Amino acid sequence: MKSSPTLAVAALGLCAITALAGCSSSTSGSSSSPSNTATALSMKDCTSQGKVWLVVQTDQDKTLANQCVGTPSTGTAALEAANVAIGRSSDGKMICTLGDYPNPCPATFTGAYWQYYTATPNGSWTYSDKGADDSSPKAGSIEGWCYGTTCTPKLDGVSAAPSASQSTEASATSSATSSVSGS
Repeated sequence: MKSSPTLAVAALGLCAITALAGCSSSTSGSSSSPSNTATALSMKDCTSQGKVWLVVQTDQDKTLANQCVGTPSTGTAALEAANVAIGRSSDGKMICTLGDYPNPCPATFTGAYWQYYTATPNGSWTYSDKGADDSSPKAGSIEGWCYGTTCTPKLDGVSAAPSASQSTEASATSSATSSVSGS
């Protein structure tokens, strides 16, 4: 059947009305933007309201996320809330890329990896003893990720802490000192 110019104009009008009403003509069921836009909060407002702040940084000083992510149930959910793509090792256990960095996922371990930290506002970073799938971010806390061999996320209001390898070395030194001194 041949369409008429009147029908085409009516269809365009309907599309315009639909767009003004905030509807989408997408049939995929997904949207690139959230359906209810949240007001951007400062880190202080976010954490004081019992929500979680997330920061993710590469070793090239690129920030992939620096935002309030609500009240995620896990560290993984915090990354997902910030729309940070998560790539995992071939066995699916280890996060090897965040936000497609590095790309591709390293085939061999070179010492650099995504290091996961937690903090409280005006506190200091603590290397997480749990993976993102097993962690439960506390209300009012800060989740931090940085990529490198030794790093801590950079965020105003949070003090740097020893990196994971430095923390392990300090702990081993402290244990050895305690054993020698008999404490």
